[in-house]
Amino acid sequence: MARVLTAALAFALTLVLAAPAGAGASASVSVVSFAFNPDPLTIQQGTTVTWTNNATGLTNHSSTQDSPLALWNSMPMAPGDFFSFTLKAAGTYPYHCSVHPSLMMGTVKVPLIVDATTGDVDTIFTFTLTSATEAGFVYDVQKKVGTGAWKDWKLEVAGPTVTFNPNKTGTFRFRSRLHESATDDTSDYSPKKKIVVS
Repeated sequence: MARVLTAALAFALTLVLAAPAGAGASASVSVVSFAFNPDPLTIQQGTTVTWTNNATGLTNHSSTQDSPLALWNSMPMAPGDFFSFTLKAAGTYPYHCSVHPSLMMGTVKVPLIVDATTGDVDTIFTFTLTSATEAGFVYDVQKKVGTGAWKDWKLEVAGPTVTFNPNKTGTFRFRSRLHESATDDTSDYSPKKKIVVS
């Protein structure tokens, strides 16, 4: 039977990190042969990711999100141990094994959601930035018009969605990230979403 985190720590993590039961999908990452598999992992907002140490022998590994945001840290897991964390907000989340930081690195990508990818100049597009807002966090959104540069569009958004009314034709791309208000630390930006307005 797999060994897991101590009951007290698991309870604390459940209160702070986990989404309510049934709130989202689940995904698994196998930690084996000094690698995370699959990598990168792309998931929906609100998905609970479980990392399991499937290494043979006595090799400990961890799943530790990179600084500065550092949302999760499984601490070293012995073979058979596992750790779960729910990623609610769009963004890109690099992580590593704290036992083997130069050998084992991974990435979880969480796209933002758009209700339509095509429309006309009167269409109001709605982007979902997170499956659920969390105290102490806001969301930054960048926009790219045509082949131009990425520019800040909506910063420190407190709610789960934003809307866009293009008022002109063209190709628009959007990406967002999680932003911790107190520290100003952020995730990396999410994979981009493209909409075409004609």
